[in-house]
Amino acid sequence: MINGGLIRKRRKELKMSQGELAEGITSQGMISQIETRSAVPSGETLEKIVTRLNMSFAEAVGTEEFIDGNSLVLSAVVRILHHQFDAASEILDKLDTLDDMTLELTLWRDYMRAWILAHSTTDHRSDAIFTYNRILQVTHHEIGVLWPLVASDLAVEYLIAGKVEPAKYYIDQAREAFADHDPEKQSYATLQLWTNASYYYLNMKQYDETLKITRKGIAMAQKEMISGPVDKLYINMAYALAGVNGKWIPEAIQALYMAYTFADHIHNDEVKERAVAELNAQGYAL
Repeated sequence: MINGGLIRKRRKELKMSQGELAEGITSQGMISQIETRSAVPSGETLEKIVTRLNMSFAEAVGTEEFIDGNSLVLSAVVRILHHQFDAASEILDKLDTLDDMTLELTLWRDYMRAWILAHSTTDHRSDAIFTYNRILQVTHHEIGVLWPLVASDLAVEYLIAGKVEPAKYYIDQAREAFADHDPEKQSYATLQLWTNASYYYLNMKQYDETLKITRKGIAMAQKEMISGPVDKLYINMAYALAGVNGKWIPEAIQALYMAYTFADHIHNDEVKERAVAELNAQGYAL
């Protein structure tokens, strides 16, 4: 049974109309029928709807038999990328109740909890670094795409701490390990990893590499209808365009506007404030 009530609730939380949810997927009337449980969409249509709502397929279906550890991990990842930290933490708590917790699921849980703490308060960044290093003691063959994802996050943490050499080491390790994976099958992890990599190359003033990665990431996000972490990709692109051209060209300003728009949508105040400050500095007041 489709959980139409939850779909309606998530749509309203995102301040999205039925027409906006339906755009490019189905009709507004079908959305209304889904929410009132008077119609059942095709699996493909439902998948597109829940992706736009940052939900998992398991949540939309609303039956316990579909909710396994992997579904919970995916749901938590989506929430984190859209800065819904409380919702993500609630999902991670559910992982503790599972009887079939594998090593990979356990490490995914530990990673996301550390990530949430690190991005909620700077006091926990050292704890995140410790957790990330612990996870990376496991070979990437055992935990799949989690390994390069954690390595890329660790690179960013070291970069923020001013430790350039370990940052370079881990971003190189992340990209090398990620070469074994198909980005299309790991879209959310891929976008986060590319966001981290673009941030690293931007800070290293390797603007061409930054632009290559951000454009690739934005194209994937558009194809998969994913809104997070597109704000970070756009703001990295904006500064890379300004850096490679030596000035704020129109394309860079447009990227700042896009960063602001997506940051406002997912309530990422950090990126939103940076975009507004730079736009104001360049004489483009919002």
